[in-house]
Amino acid sequence: MSERTQLRFGVFALGTVYKLSTKAKAIGSGKTGADFAFATIETRFGLTHLPAEFAQQGWGRLKLDAALGYSLYGGDPLSVHYRLDATKDYHFSRSLVGDFGVGVRVQNRLDSANASSKSGQIEIGLTREISDAQRLRFGVTVQQSNSDSNLVHYSSLGAELRYSLPAVGWDVRPTVKFAYQRKDFPNLSIGGIQRQDEQISASLSLFFPKASYYGFAPNLNLSANHNKSSVSIFSTRDLRISLGFNSTF
Repeated sequence: MSERTQLRFGVFALGTVYKLSTKAKAIGSGKTGADFAFATIETRFGLTHLPAEFAQQGWGRLKLDAALGYSLYGGDPLSVHYRLDATKDYHFSRSLVGDFGVGVRVQNRLDSANASSKSGQIEIGLTREISDAQRLRFGVTVQQSNSDSNLVHYSSLGAELRYSLPAVGWDVRPTVKFAYQRKDFPNLSIGGIQRQDEQISASLSLFFPKASYYGFAPNLNLSANHNKSSVSIFSTRDLRISLGFNSTF
């Protein structure tokens, strides 16, 4: 649009498949990994605007992002969802930048209208640029999800530490992330125990810009997650590997 305003458009797709362990199959009443397969596709729109007089200190860019998505679970329609996010940067110095963001999400469930939800979140982050290729970011997120379903009605508090490392061989760009999230389900109790979840996760992302094809390059993600719940049936451990494509421009 102009030197200070940029419009973005894209499509995001994600598919997750599972392989059940022998123990899981034994208690799963004939369930297979395909029964838990998840897929989603989103159409995304965005706008980035820089202030007319940008200085080393003061307010920086404004980002607006919107998305419309459709999801499947176990091969059946799951939901249609919408989201809108706004983020504003503040430069404390050339190498220290804060960000403040708000977002809203609406999920209309197609399998069970009772499980539809509306949620809002606030995120505050601080990024330190160590060098041109190294960045360290710490962020805190507060979220509230409202739903008629006790399984989807919750409040959460999360923290994330992300470190972008310098490029290694063949210009591969690694990013390491550690995250913690606590969820409280005020209306859900089983056996007299109110559900509270604590999730710890770690991930490694490898971006391969030299393998770019028509402006898109592969991104390999490895992650491990442990969800510990006060109600044991909701406790999980999983390892994931995914391959995606990110824009190089």
